[in-house]
Amino acid sequence: MILRSLLILSVLLGPSCHSVLAESPKTQQRSNKSTARRVPVPEQVAAEVRPMLDLRQRSIEQCGEPGTPSRCIQGEAYEHEQQRQEQFAKLLAKLTQRKESAVDEALVVLMCFYVGESQEGTDAIVARGPRMLTYLSKYRHGRPSIPQRVYPKSMFKDPSVKADDFTGTIKAIRKK
Repeated sequence: MILRSLLILSVLLGPSCHSVLAESPKTQQRSNKSTARRVPVPEQVAAEVRPMLDLRQRSIEQCGEPGTPSRCIQGEAYEHEQQRQEQFAKLLAKLTQRKESAVDEALVVLMCFYVGESQEGTDAIVARGPRMLTYLSKYRHGRPSIPQRVYPKSMFKDPSVKADDFTGTIKAIRKK
């Protein structure tokens, strides 16, 4: 009876709620572990995020892992890091101006990574509204797998931080 009610509710509410309704508490607990399931990122989306994530990876390689003292605090290393941050900001700004579905998904993929303190990407997701819920649902409990790249685990957000970010973004969209 409960399963039938959930099925009817899922049909009435549409595809954006399917994954939420289908999850049991055990599934939710498993998805919070660091071994989150891999979610293949379509090539068209990967092409949008690779340049930005590659910049972030270079920063880690040259300046050190997040949470460790930076090797890029002065001189030429500092200048290179500043250039990477400026380039990342420009790429993100250009991305947020575009309205294609691949870009919608790319913005959500970027939410899964530590890419800086800017709220620009999240603000763009909220501004795009309910169409973003499908992508948020797709990546909420999984780790994006980018074709042709293997990024270090330190680039991915901690599962609890990511969960908070996704929950806040979903709530903001639903308030609109």
